[in-house]
Amino acid sequence: YALQFVRRVEMAFAEYSCSTEYLSDLVTGGPGRWSPYFRALYHFEAAISQLYLAYDSARKKLGRNYFARGDGSDLDRLNKVYNASKHQTASAEQTLWITNDGVCADDASISFIELEELLRSYARIANCITNQDPESKDA
Repeated sequence: YALQFVRRVEMAFAEYSCSTEYLSDLVTGGPGRWSPYFRALYHFEAAISQLYLAYDSARKKLGRNYFARGDGSDLDRLNKVYNASKHQTASAEQTLWITNDGVCADDASISFIELEELLRSYARIANCITNQDPESKDA
């Protein structure tokens, strides 16, 4: 379980990094370019998925919930955005989208700042599991 948690946190960081690169390309590349937007959105979805699955595996292993459904916490909203992505319908509606502040679904949103805080928090746990110095460049 510990290795699975570390792997998912590592992949959440990798996906978030890709998403920000495509988002930067979108913002600096001028209007009318959909490809960077869709790529950024894909990688944000993947980062959110990996981050939520890291949480969920830890929750199951420890037998403890860290949020209550509907409590409005960052984990509750991460769960809602993850579920919106996971259960996309076949309709033409866009289930998730990117705003200036973060990633949104119909009933929830999570800001970039909150995602980054969750990533840092989970990285500290992963570093403890792997006995790495959190200040290390390889961490």
